[in-house]
Amino acid sequence: MRPTISRRTLLLSSLLIAACATGAARPGPVDTETRAMIYGHIDGPKAVQAVELAKMMSPRRPKAFVNERGDFVFHDVEPGDYGLLRFGADGQWYYLLTGDKENNKRFIVKATAGGVHYAGSWRVTGEKDNRFTPDEFSIERVESPSRQTVLERLRPVLVGTGWERKVGGAKGKSGG
Repeated sequence: MRPTISRRTLLLSSLLIAACATGAARPGPVDTETRAMIYGHIDGPKAVQAVELAKMMSPRRPKAFVNERGDFVFHDVEPGDYGLLRFGADGQWYYLLTGDKENNKRFIVKATAGGVHYAGSWRVTGEKDNRFTPDEFSIERVESPSRQTVLERLRPVLVGTGWERKVGGAKGKSGG
């Protein structure tokens, strides 16, 4: 008798394989004199799995390494002005940048060559009936975890990138 595999099992297997193949790779070596690093934290009702930047006037969308706590780092960024575009949680994208200029100012980071820039710690909450959906959520800047705490938790990921020398005991530059 031949074993049968359901369509659902095949679909789930395919999704798991795709998720593993596209997962955040460990950052590699970077020219820390000409490139920049941007890091921060997003905490919400669902685990944050991805964070993307939008470079002003560019179609490129750098993706971050994100750990299980919601700490993120873009370790190889070309200097320029960036906005935290969106974050992914539970298979959905949540946009931070909108058509509202005042809202968007909160998420802008100016990256300079050789700079370590903190994008902030953010807490995401639901709106109506505590719903958390791409169309119904709030986000606010919070003090905890601190920039130093986030940097300490990201330190193991930075080994071998060149940034570990720059962030050794430094607090990092504020990025917004």
